[in-house]
Amino acid sequence: MNADIFQNPGDTLTWQAFMDRYHDYTGKYPCRPVADAGYGSLDNYLYNLKNGIELVQKYGNFGKKKDRRFQKRIYNVLNWKQTEEGFLICPEGRVLDQYEGDNISRTRGGNLHISQMYAEKGHCEGCPRRSQCFRFGKYRRVGKNVVMEELQGKVDENLGCEEGKGLCRQRSIQVEGAFGILKQDRGMTRFRRRGLKGVKMEFLLNCLGLNLYKYHLFWLKQRANNLIGKLN
Repeated sequence: MNADIFQNPGDTLTWQAFMDRYHDYTGKYPCRPVADAGYGSLDNYLYNLKNGIELVQKYGNFGKKKDRRFQKRIYNVLNWKQTEEGFLICPEGRVLDQYEGDNISRTRGGNLHISQMYAEKGHCEGCPRRSQCFRFGKYRRVGKNVVMEELQGKVDENLGCEEGKGLCRQRSIQVEGAFGILKQDRGMTRFRRRGLKGVKMEFLLNCLGLNLYKYHLFWLKQRANNLIGKLN
């Protein structure tokens, strides 16, 4: 059982802790650990590559690409077309191919995050959709993180095949089903203990109970199958 409690606002910072614990338990890293979009980040993807883990963790906008309502947002750069060279084309048909420098920062994991900034050569002058396209700045600028886009493209490739879709289905069945049993069937909708240590103990006891419950059902099924086999 690999479960824990964290005082983080999101899932991103918990990924490496789970993978390290898996390695401590088994002596190896998992091959294809599927996770939802909360775990997809530059730090986690680079961590996966370092430890031989396939990129099958969704990123923030993974599901939006196929959402019809989201696709109607014509001013979101994810819905813009690209030239053969990879430059974005705005809804007015203008190409944002003018390089304007880099935005450089560090991730929480200490990795370098570089976004190449591009704009349209006319700086959006005379565009009838100017006020609708952007609200801040003198003209529209877009960032291009080459490394992150390449990593996300690999995620799209891995999860877009039939095997990847099967992994996503299994994740939904196993993970969401377990939480459903704990919350709906067992009534675990809030913690009754205080403090990180107490809350963690309460949660792990519930996880342990769930595993014993699942094993008991498996044992009953096996015994019933054995009885049927003897009768036949």
